[in-house]
Amino acid sequence: KGQQKEVLTPGQNEKQYLAGALNPKTGELTWVEGDSKNSLLFIQHWQKPMSTYRAIRDGHR
Repeated sequence: KGQQKEVLTPGQNEKQYLAGALNPKTGELTWVEGDSKNSLLFIQHWQKPMSTYRAIRDGHR
């Protein structure tokens, strides 16, 4: 059949995790990025849309 070629990789792969939400009325996507999939990522994900919508409501956007 043939021989496989060796492919060099840049090293250890790093994992990144995303959490996001889509506003169905505006189509706007808000997201956060983290090093691990844990409760902190969820809390950051929950707080970002809340602060965004609060700024819009208060006329600061």
